[in-house]
This record gives sequence, C-alpha cells and structure tokens, in this order.
Amino acid sequence: MTTQSLSARSLSTAFRWRAYGLAMLSFLAFALAEQTIGVFIIAGTLAVLSWWLVESTHAQPLPRVVLNLGVLGASLLLLAEVIIFNQVNLLLALGHFMIALLVCKLFETKNSRDWAQILSLSLFVIATAAIRRSACAFGRGLAAYLALGIFTAVLFYLRVE
Repeated sequence: MTTQSLSARSLSTAFRWRAYGLAMLSFLAFALAEQTIGVFIIAGTLAVLSWWLVESTHAQPLPRVVLNLGVLGASLLLLAEVIIFNQVNLLLALGHFMIALLVCKLFETKNSRDWAQILSLSLFVIATAAIRRSACAFGRGLAAYLALGIFTAVLFYLRVE
C-alpha cells in the first residue's frame, strides 16, 4: 500500500466523519428550533445505525427498494403534515421532510454526488432551523456548523479531486 493511497483513505474517512457530524448538528439545530428533542433522538439514532450498516467494515447497505419506500414515506409524511394535520408552519413540515430525506440518503452507498446531496440537505435543514429560531445560543451553534461545514467542503473538494 502506497503512502498516497493511505493518505487518500484517511482523507476519505475524515470527510465521512465530518459529513455525518454535519448531519447530526443539523438534526440537533432543528430539534432546538422546534423545541422538541424527539426529532434529534429519532434522526440521530437512525444516522448512527446508518454509519454502522453502511460505513463500517462490514458494510451492508439497504436494498434500493427499501430506500425508495423510505423516500415515499417521507413524501407521505409531508403530505400528511400539510393536508391532514393542517400544519400552519410550512417550515416545520419541510424541515421534517428534509430530515427524512437526509436519513434515507445516509443509508445508501454513496458516491460523490450522494455526498454533495447530503451536505446540501444538511445545509437546508440548518437554514430552516435558523429561520425558525433566533437565539444567542443557537447563533453559537450555527457558527460551529458553518466552521465545520467549510472545513468539510474543503475535504470534499480534496476527496473529489
């Protein structure tokens, strides 16, 4: 094994850890903006499970049919919140939808396009949370997310190149 391939492998591992960290930070920020911890517990548990199933050494990603059913379930969740439960705050419904899509993306095998979608979805979730909540503590969390996000974007660029 050459030094260059070892360096590329460590770069890829560092990027994956940080990308999952960004997803977890966006889940936490949305849960704080919504003022309920249930979203973070469910999404965080599923993200940890996806790391164990997909990113570990014994990777067994979910079949494509299961992932498609998850995306269909996320769409039905959005429709149910807006139409059936008459959610007056559309940002909350869209935030739940984007979190569900992000969790589905975490469960599949990923190429560069999928990682870019994961980073974009986590950015959209944090933006939704920032619109919803304006507190000083949330601002510090947002600053931490942005610092980690910029570093992760640089790692993503290095990984793709």
